[in-house]
Amino acid sequence: MKMNVVKCFLPDLNLMVFGYLFLRLAPFIIACFFTLASLLNADYKGVIYLAGLILSTVIVMMFSPIFASTGWEMFKPPANTMPICNAFSLVQDTSLLPQGQSMLAFTFAYLLYPIIKNSVVTMNLPTLIFFPALIIFDFVWNVRNSCYKFGQLVASLALGSCLGVCWALVVSGGGKQMDSLYFTTGSPELVKC
Repeated sequence: MKMNVVKCFLPDLNLMVFGYLFLRLAPFIIACFFTLASLLNADYKGVIYLAGLILSTVIVMMFSPIFASTGWEMFKPPANTMPICNAFSLVQDTSLLPQGQSMLAFTFAYLLYPIIKNSVVTMNLPTLIFFPALIIFDFVWNVRNSCYKFGQLVASLALGSCLGVCWALVVSGGGKQMDSLYFTTGSPELVKC
């Protein structure tokens, strides 16, 4: 009887759909996680992160027409974009640079700065493995489905990373006040219950 139940549900299981949903929703889920964790811990670190992420999104949208006006072929949208690329778009053609890629890059760079500054790399190996893997999978997904060209993805990745590091520097006062960043020293004594 168990085998029949398994056979009934397995044909409907499509890993590509789950992969797509995860990649499209990952920036939103990560932003929600940091913000909600911050609110539940009664601190403001997640709100500071969210403010930087919103500012980064606006800046990437502002830079998008600049890259498009260069006339370089690598910054023009692909001609054969698949319909799946716009499945979660709220507004059409708001940015010629992929916002998801820049949000993931911003988050990784924002988290990477205090990890390196405080020398807690070994304690944060899951973060250092998860985010690059997620960024690479998102990159490959966008190229394979002709959602964005390689140049658009690299520009978005570079812009998001630079803005993440800049926001971390601004928030930490140039590295002097690390307490406002999401990761501080990594000390177990700082964890709130």
